[in-house]
Amino acid sequence: MILLGLRLSLRSGRETAARLALIVAGVAAGVGVLLATLSLFNAFQATGDRPCWECTRGTAPSGWALGATGGALWNLREDFYAGRTITRLDAAALGDRAPVIPGLSRMPGPGQYYASPALAGLLDSAPREQLAARFPGARAGLIGRAALSGPDELVIVVGGTPQQVAAMTGTRQVDTVATEPAVDQSADVYRFGFGIAAVGLIVPVLVLVGTATRLAAARRETRFAAIRLVGATSRQINILAAVDAALGALLGALAGVVLFQLVRPVVAGIRITGTRFFPELAVPSPWQYAAVIACVPLVAAGTALWSLRRVRISPLGVARKAAPPPPRAWRVIPLLAGLGLFAGPAFKDGKPDTLLANAGIALVMVGLMLAGPWLTMLGARLAARLTRGAATLLAAQRLAADPKSAFRSVSGLVLAVFIGTAIAALVPTVVAGQRAVAGGTLDDVLGATLWRPGIASLPPRAAADLLAQVRAQPGVDVLPIYARADLESLRPPPDGSPPATSVVECSDLARFPVLGRCPEGARAVLGRFDRVVGADNPLTVDKLIPLAG
Repeated sequence: MILLGLRLSLRSGRETAARLALIVAGVAAGVGVLLATLSLFNAFQATGDRPCWECTRGTAPSGWALGATGGALWNLREDFYAGRTITRLDAAALGDRAPVIPGLSRMPGPGQYYASPALAGLLDSAPREQLAARFPGARAGLIGRAALSGPDELVIVVGGTPQQVAAMTGTRQVDTVATEPAVDQSADVYRFGFGIAAVGLIVPVLVLVGTATRLAAARRETRFAAIRLVGATSRQINILAAVDAALGALLGALAGVVLFQLVRPVVAGIRITGTRFFPELAVPSPWQYAAVIACVPLVAAGTALWSLRRVRISPLGVARKAAPPPPRAWRVIPLLAGLGLFAGPAFKDGKPDTLLANAGIALVMVGLMLAGPWLTMLGARLAARLTRGAATLLAAQRLAADPKSAFRSVSGLVLAVFIGTAIAALVPTVVAGQRAVAGGTLDDVLGATLWRPGIASLPPRAAADLLAQVRAQPGVDVLPIYARADLESLRPPPDGSPPATSVVECSDLARFPVLGRCPEGARAVLGRFDRVVGADNPLTVDKLIPLAG
């Protein structure tokens, strides 16, 4: 029967061939976009899990000259060229066991440097006096991919003597290189976006497969009735229907894989986080390929069998259909549950729970498909009561008699409108949330980080001059936030709460009362001001920063 089903699907005239081609084209487009989304998510995850060698802290170089035979002196800072950031590391070995960053087999010696491929190309093309003159020595090679977050990242490691590196402000003595990934506070937002995109693609693909398997249903049932006349059983008819649907979906899934391979270079060039991913990372995993190729035909076969559940092919007639019962109100329960989940637990504490939010979106979309016929029936009955025209009355009664078939024809459009409306509503909501932070008192905030662990800070006089120049601008105010001097040795409190990592002078804090107030008689306070420093116009910052005298 499987071979017969394949033959009927491939050699049953132009009508069957056209239906098969339509199914293949639709499924291929959906699978191609789904694979592109999976590949970008994989690249995002792999990039985020990269060991953050730039997060290496080390200690102050107080004892290196007293006979240290291991480790190295590091001075990590940022440079800029043509609006692009250059990560520069000046390093000097203190012995034979100097730590090496990922992507290099050895650190450069005095008079040498290693550059990332993007920076090497920039050094060769830019005028020497504007860029290359900043980095003394000769190029010893290129920095490998393990040290980079993308092909466009500009990184350089410059070798020097211990005396040269120790004379630089912010130098640290490093014994080991950090291997933990960097902490990205925006990672959950990106994962939430990827989850919405995946759910928003999977559900329409399923609806497309289900709709395509019902194309030319009357013609197909006539053919099945003829097969029953020659002795086929209902089980064999089900096999033929499943093979017919699964074949088109399988060919569409395979065509979608081929389509993705053709557009993969374009997908790899998409800048999700502002920079490109490495092309070799932007690819679905083997199990994702296998899941797509296996699940799409299975769903198509199941949909075909579901569509035949009320059709009893008679060997003496074309088809005898049971009258479908009217849809019931229970169909609206998943929709209400999805809306409640998305609006409640999915955003507890003001932060999105990726798993719950994606589950809520999926429930809403599935709920729309289930509740659609019931809502269509209610709308048709209401229209029949209110209308005064004969044509409208007949149309309303026909919709109320078979609301499932009526809604099925527009279900894809309903999903498309839902996804478009959700995106159109989320963006203004985020923008409005930014404007409403702390009652609007934190609007138009620009966070400028002038120090990070291992990166040189400004000298005191230069910092004072910079603050004076910024404050001299009309309508501009500044809140200086200083890192604690004992940050390297800081440990979390016994209660497990985050430690206070920053210091703010009370005279400066008094101009920003929304962030808190100093205790009586205090000159400065400790607090967690990371959420203010970490982003421009920070979200959900509303008197949530703990202060201590």
